[in-house]
Amino acid sequence: MKPFNHCAKPHKDILEGKFSLETYAAKICEVYRQGKNCPEEYLDPKTFFDRTFRTKSFDKILDDVEGRLKGDTKKDSFNNITTPFGGGKTHTLIGLLHKSKEWNAKTIVLDGQELNANKETLWGYIEKELDGKIEKLGGKAPPGSKDLMKVLEKHQPLLILIDEAMHYVGNARAIKAESGTLADLTIKFFQQLTTAVSSLDKVCVVCTVPASTIEFASDEEGEKLFKSLQKVIGRSDKVITPITSDEIPNVIRRRLFSGTDKEILDKAEENISSFADYCETEKILPEGLTSVKYRKELERSYPFLPHVIDVLYENWGTIRTFQRTRGVLRLLSMVVHSIVARHGDAPSFISTADFDLSDNDIQRELISHIDEHFSGIIHKDITSENSGAKRIDKDMGQGSDFGERVATTIFMYSHSGDPNAKINATITDIKRAVCNQNTIPATIDTVIQKAQENLAFLHQTGDRFHFKLTGNLIKLKNDTVENLKLEEIEDEKRQLITTNLKNSQFDTYLFPESSKDVKDNTELKLVILDKDPTKMQDIVDNHGESPRVNRNTIFFVCPNESDLLSFEKILKDKIAYQKLKEENIVDKENKEELKRHLDRCNSDLPTFVAKCYRSIWIPEKDGLKEIMAVKPSVGESISKNIYEELKSNEKINESLGPKTLKRMFLTEDSVDVKQIYDTFLRTPGEIRIKDESVLKDCINNGVNSRDFGLGKLVDGKPDYV
Repeated sequence: MKPFNHCAKPHKDILEGKFSLETYAAKICEVYRQGKNCPEEYLDPKTFFDRTFRTKSFDKILDDVEGRLKGDTKKDSFNNITTPFGGGKTHTLIGLLHKSKEWNAKTIVLDGQELNANKETLWGYIEKELDGKIEKLGGKAPPGSKDLMKVLEKHQPLLILIDEAMHYVGNARAIKAESGTLADLTIKFFQQLTTAVSSLDKVCVVCTVPASTIEFASDEEGEKLFKSLQKVIGRSDKVITPITSDEIPNVIRRRLFSGTDKEILDKAEENISSFADYCETEKILPEGLTSVKYRKELERSYPFLPHVIDVLYENWGTIRTFQRTRGVLRLLSMVVHSIVARHGDAPSFISTADFDLSDNDIQRELISHIDEHFSGIIHKDITSENSGAKRIDKDMGQGSDFGERVATTIFMYSHSGDPNAKINATITDIKRAVCNQNTIPATIDTVIQKAQENLAFLHQTGDRFHFKLTGNLIKLKNDTVENLKLEEIEDEKRQLITTNLKNSQFDTYLFPESSKDVKDNTELKLVILDKDPTKMQDIVDNHGESPRVNRNTIFFVCPNESDLLSFEKILKDKIAYQKLKEENIVDKENKEELKRHLDRCNSDLPTFVAKCYRSIWIPEKDGLKEIMAVKPSVGESISKNIYEELKSNEKINESLGPKTLKRMFLTEDSVDVKQIYDTFLRTPGEIRIKDESVLKDCINNGVNSRDFGLGKLVDGKPDYV
């Protein structure tokens, strides 16, 4: 597979990082005046046409205007170019301006963004441009069609290019004239202009009007003026769309890369075939497309994957400030530059996953069209070293960047100016954007699962994912966890352990404050507390102010440090989810998810607490000794797990053999049974029996086996029973 820049070489200005707004949005008046700040590619006709994809509509308007200027009255005299903001209107006018010189036609340009409505009228400006002075078309009142004809006819063949007419009309609203405003009079002027040019064989007007008035006014008056202008121009115009959506990829390729389409696609043939076959094999083709049809899509959009153009043009392109063609060109030039500058060689295709959101230019360009708070979301979830995406990549290992690529793709799918648009990415969309022939798509399933756990502003609807300004359930939970009070956590921990210790095999004590709180009795005691050897030893040695008698009856259990973090995390999560449920602040789409998380926490916590509290500390002759209980099975309690571990290590005995008792204690003719029992209870490290019944059974068995006898002391001598 070849890097894309081996097949499609970026133009020099892109490699050098020259992507100022003027590079992709030249002003017609700057080209008309041969302005010093105008990029050379717009001033020089050859360079301009070399880097311009000749759409069908573009060629058609060139042909029609040329015909009209040469006297073909079947061609329209008034052409109206209407497209969404940034749809190629000005670019078309610049092409006409250059061609008019070849046709030996006189051309004047009226730029509605540059003309000052306070100082000049459109009709006065036309006469000044043609005759060098204003004599016949002066004043605020628009001239009649006959007066206009007298000024225009002597300059035939004449091309009049009017860009952004609505801008001028919008500005003219504030200027009082006659019984209304200059805006009203300007619209009347257009009525007269359409009539005048239709009567002149070699005069042609090309005027641009946006598809909607949203850029200028959202009030009733602005909307009324806009509709009036459209109606007037529509009487005799020819509505032209310079670029269709099918032609956008060709426009982009010609503008950003050198070489003809055939040259580029011949070099990229292997890339295209290989990726189409890969998508078919892995079942990640776009819905409704065969590999043959998708191959055609890849050819059309190369070196970009098709979804890049679709997302930018159809979604981002509907955002009011994002000028479709020039906005896409400017952004993609930044992306191409960042990839080549970062990698030297590059991927075989450019995907949304390759948009480097940590690049200041790219991020600023995107954020300028959406809510600025998304900048913080990009930092927190995608680009910072501690971001959720970077944590995913660390978990995936081996230099993975899947976390960042998945998050970036979802982010690019998440924005549109159309409230009815689908601003989300399916799992298949994500896989197609992130994977290449060296990737197993199933890997992305794991990444997406981790993304749901790590990205605070990622939301899911069915199998679709998108970013929102509001945090998702995990974000709300994490914020709640951060604000938990220590006593809330400790109370929940105590309640959980208390519940876990019901029906304990031990006399249990939970986080005693002093040695006095632990009884000095003959029962086996389980003392649960945080790891504190000094406090443990104090409990072994003392019962409040008095020395402890039954020191060999105590076992301590502390949290195992390697399990503590997991236990405390799920404990805090449970408290947070419970709070969110009680506060009822989770939106509808997250309530079911909240219930699932809370149920899972409640189900998992008993096992987690038993896994955590399994570090056992036992009083021995030379001090406290630690042993680690095995991790319990699901459903086991702390006490059962500890008891089974102590029993298997013979630290608790449920039975005792007579010969063992005889060997240990019958070193003389007799020994007091109470002394034996007291030794078990009082001497750290001595044999520990479950309870006194174990000693009784041992003695009964010893008498029956004649290992020893049982009697009473009478006058200081044994009297055998």
